[in-house]
Order: sequence, then C-alpha cells, then structure tokens
Amino acid sequence: MIDIYDILLDFDKNFNFGQSSTIGKISDSDIAVCFYNSKRVNIMTKAFGGNKNSSYAVKAVTVLLRYTDDALKAENMALAIQDYFDERKTIIKGKKVLYQCVYNEPVFLGTDDTGIYEYSFELNIICER
Repeated sequence: MIDIYDILLDFDKNFNFGQSSTIGKISDSDIAVCFYNSKRVNIMTKAFGGNKNSSYAVKAVTVLLRYTDDALKAENMALAIQDYFDERKTIIKGKKVLYQCVYNEPVFLGTDDTGIYEYSFELNIICER
C-alpha cells in the first residue's frame, strides 16, 4: 500500500502548485497544501479469502488548502486541485493508483483568523495490491 508521503510526492511532482506541501500540520503561510490520513473511515470491503485475494486497497486521505485572502483566486485554485485529483490515474511505486474525489466540489471551510481562505478535499486513493 502507498503511504501519505507517496501521495504528497506525486502531487508535488505533477501539479504546478509553486509551494512545497506538508504532511499532518499545515504551514501558517498564506499559500499552503497539507495531506492528512483521513479521519473518515471507508466501508470495509474484502474479497472472499481475505486481503490476499483482493486486487486493490482503498486509502482515505484529506487534503487542506490555504490560499490567499482573495476569494476568487482561492476558489479557482481549489477547483484546479479538485480537477487534478478527480479520477486521476497514475503509477506510484510500480502500482496502478486511481484518485477519486468523495465530493463533487471542494469543501469550503471559510477563512482563518487572518482572512486566508481554506478548502478541503476528501479523497479515496485506490491502489493496486
């Protein structure tokens, strides 16, 4: 199974964000992306005979975006990230990976205490075993 760091590296390599990403704790910067193992729990699905007979695994991931105090720029970046992740297919560590967005659009979280806009993305990462 791939880990959260592999997902971050894939994003940094393939999405032209212009800033480095973090894991587990978002930067206080006006522009930042952070990857988290999601608190959301996926429904367990197992093949008959257990994991050894399953061809894939699913990892739940949350991505948080902080992006400027400009509402339009923030929304446009959030939509670009949503488009990047939605139904994206790639290879990580030699395994086929499919990103699926759980929601049809980024989740607007409002602004922080300094007026920086924040969005989140809920992803299912489907990875070949």
